[in-house]
Amino acid sequence: MTDMQRIRGRISELGTTQERVAVLIGIDAGALSRHLNGLRKPHKGTLNRIHRALDAIEEAEAAADVARRKVLDRHEREWERERQARMKELEHAVLHRRARHSGRHEQPEGCGEAHATVKAKVAS
Repeated sequence: MTDMQRIRGRISELGTTQERVAVLIGIDAGALSRHLNGLRKPHKGTLNRIHRALDAIEEAEAAADVARRKVLDRHEREWERERQARMKELEHAVLHRRARHSGRHEQPEGCGEAHATVKAKVAS
């Protein structure tokens, strides 16, 4: 596998374009295409710039993945807290419904002030 084939493969793996790489290294997209297709042999400096540009793109993608994961993790924790709160509210509502239907409206364990408020509403 030639160096140009490896570079083409790496461009593809990174999900970037030849145009983006060309802009990063400061050459025309057509010139980069000619290098990659073997129509023109690149200078050693051009090869080094291509590799550095691909390294930079890879580093940026890795940083973006880390940042994306942090944001998603934070939102997942928030959603889980909200889900837990909804479940607690539903459990509380079920306790009150059972107490009302059983004819004895006693304070279910763990209800505290919330039960007092519901009891006052039921009484009125």
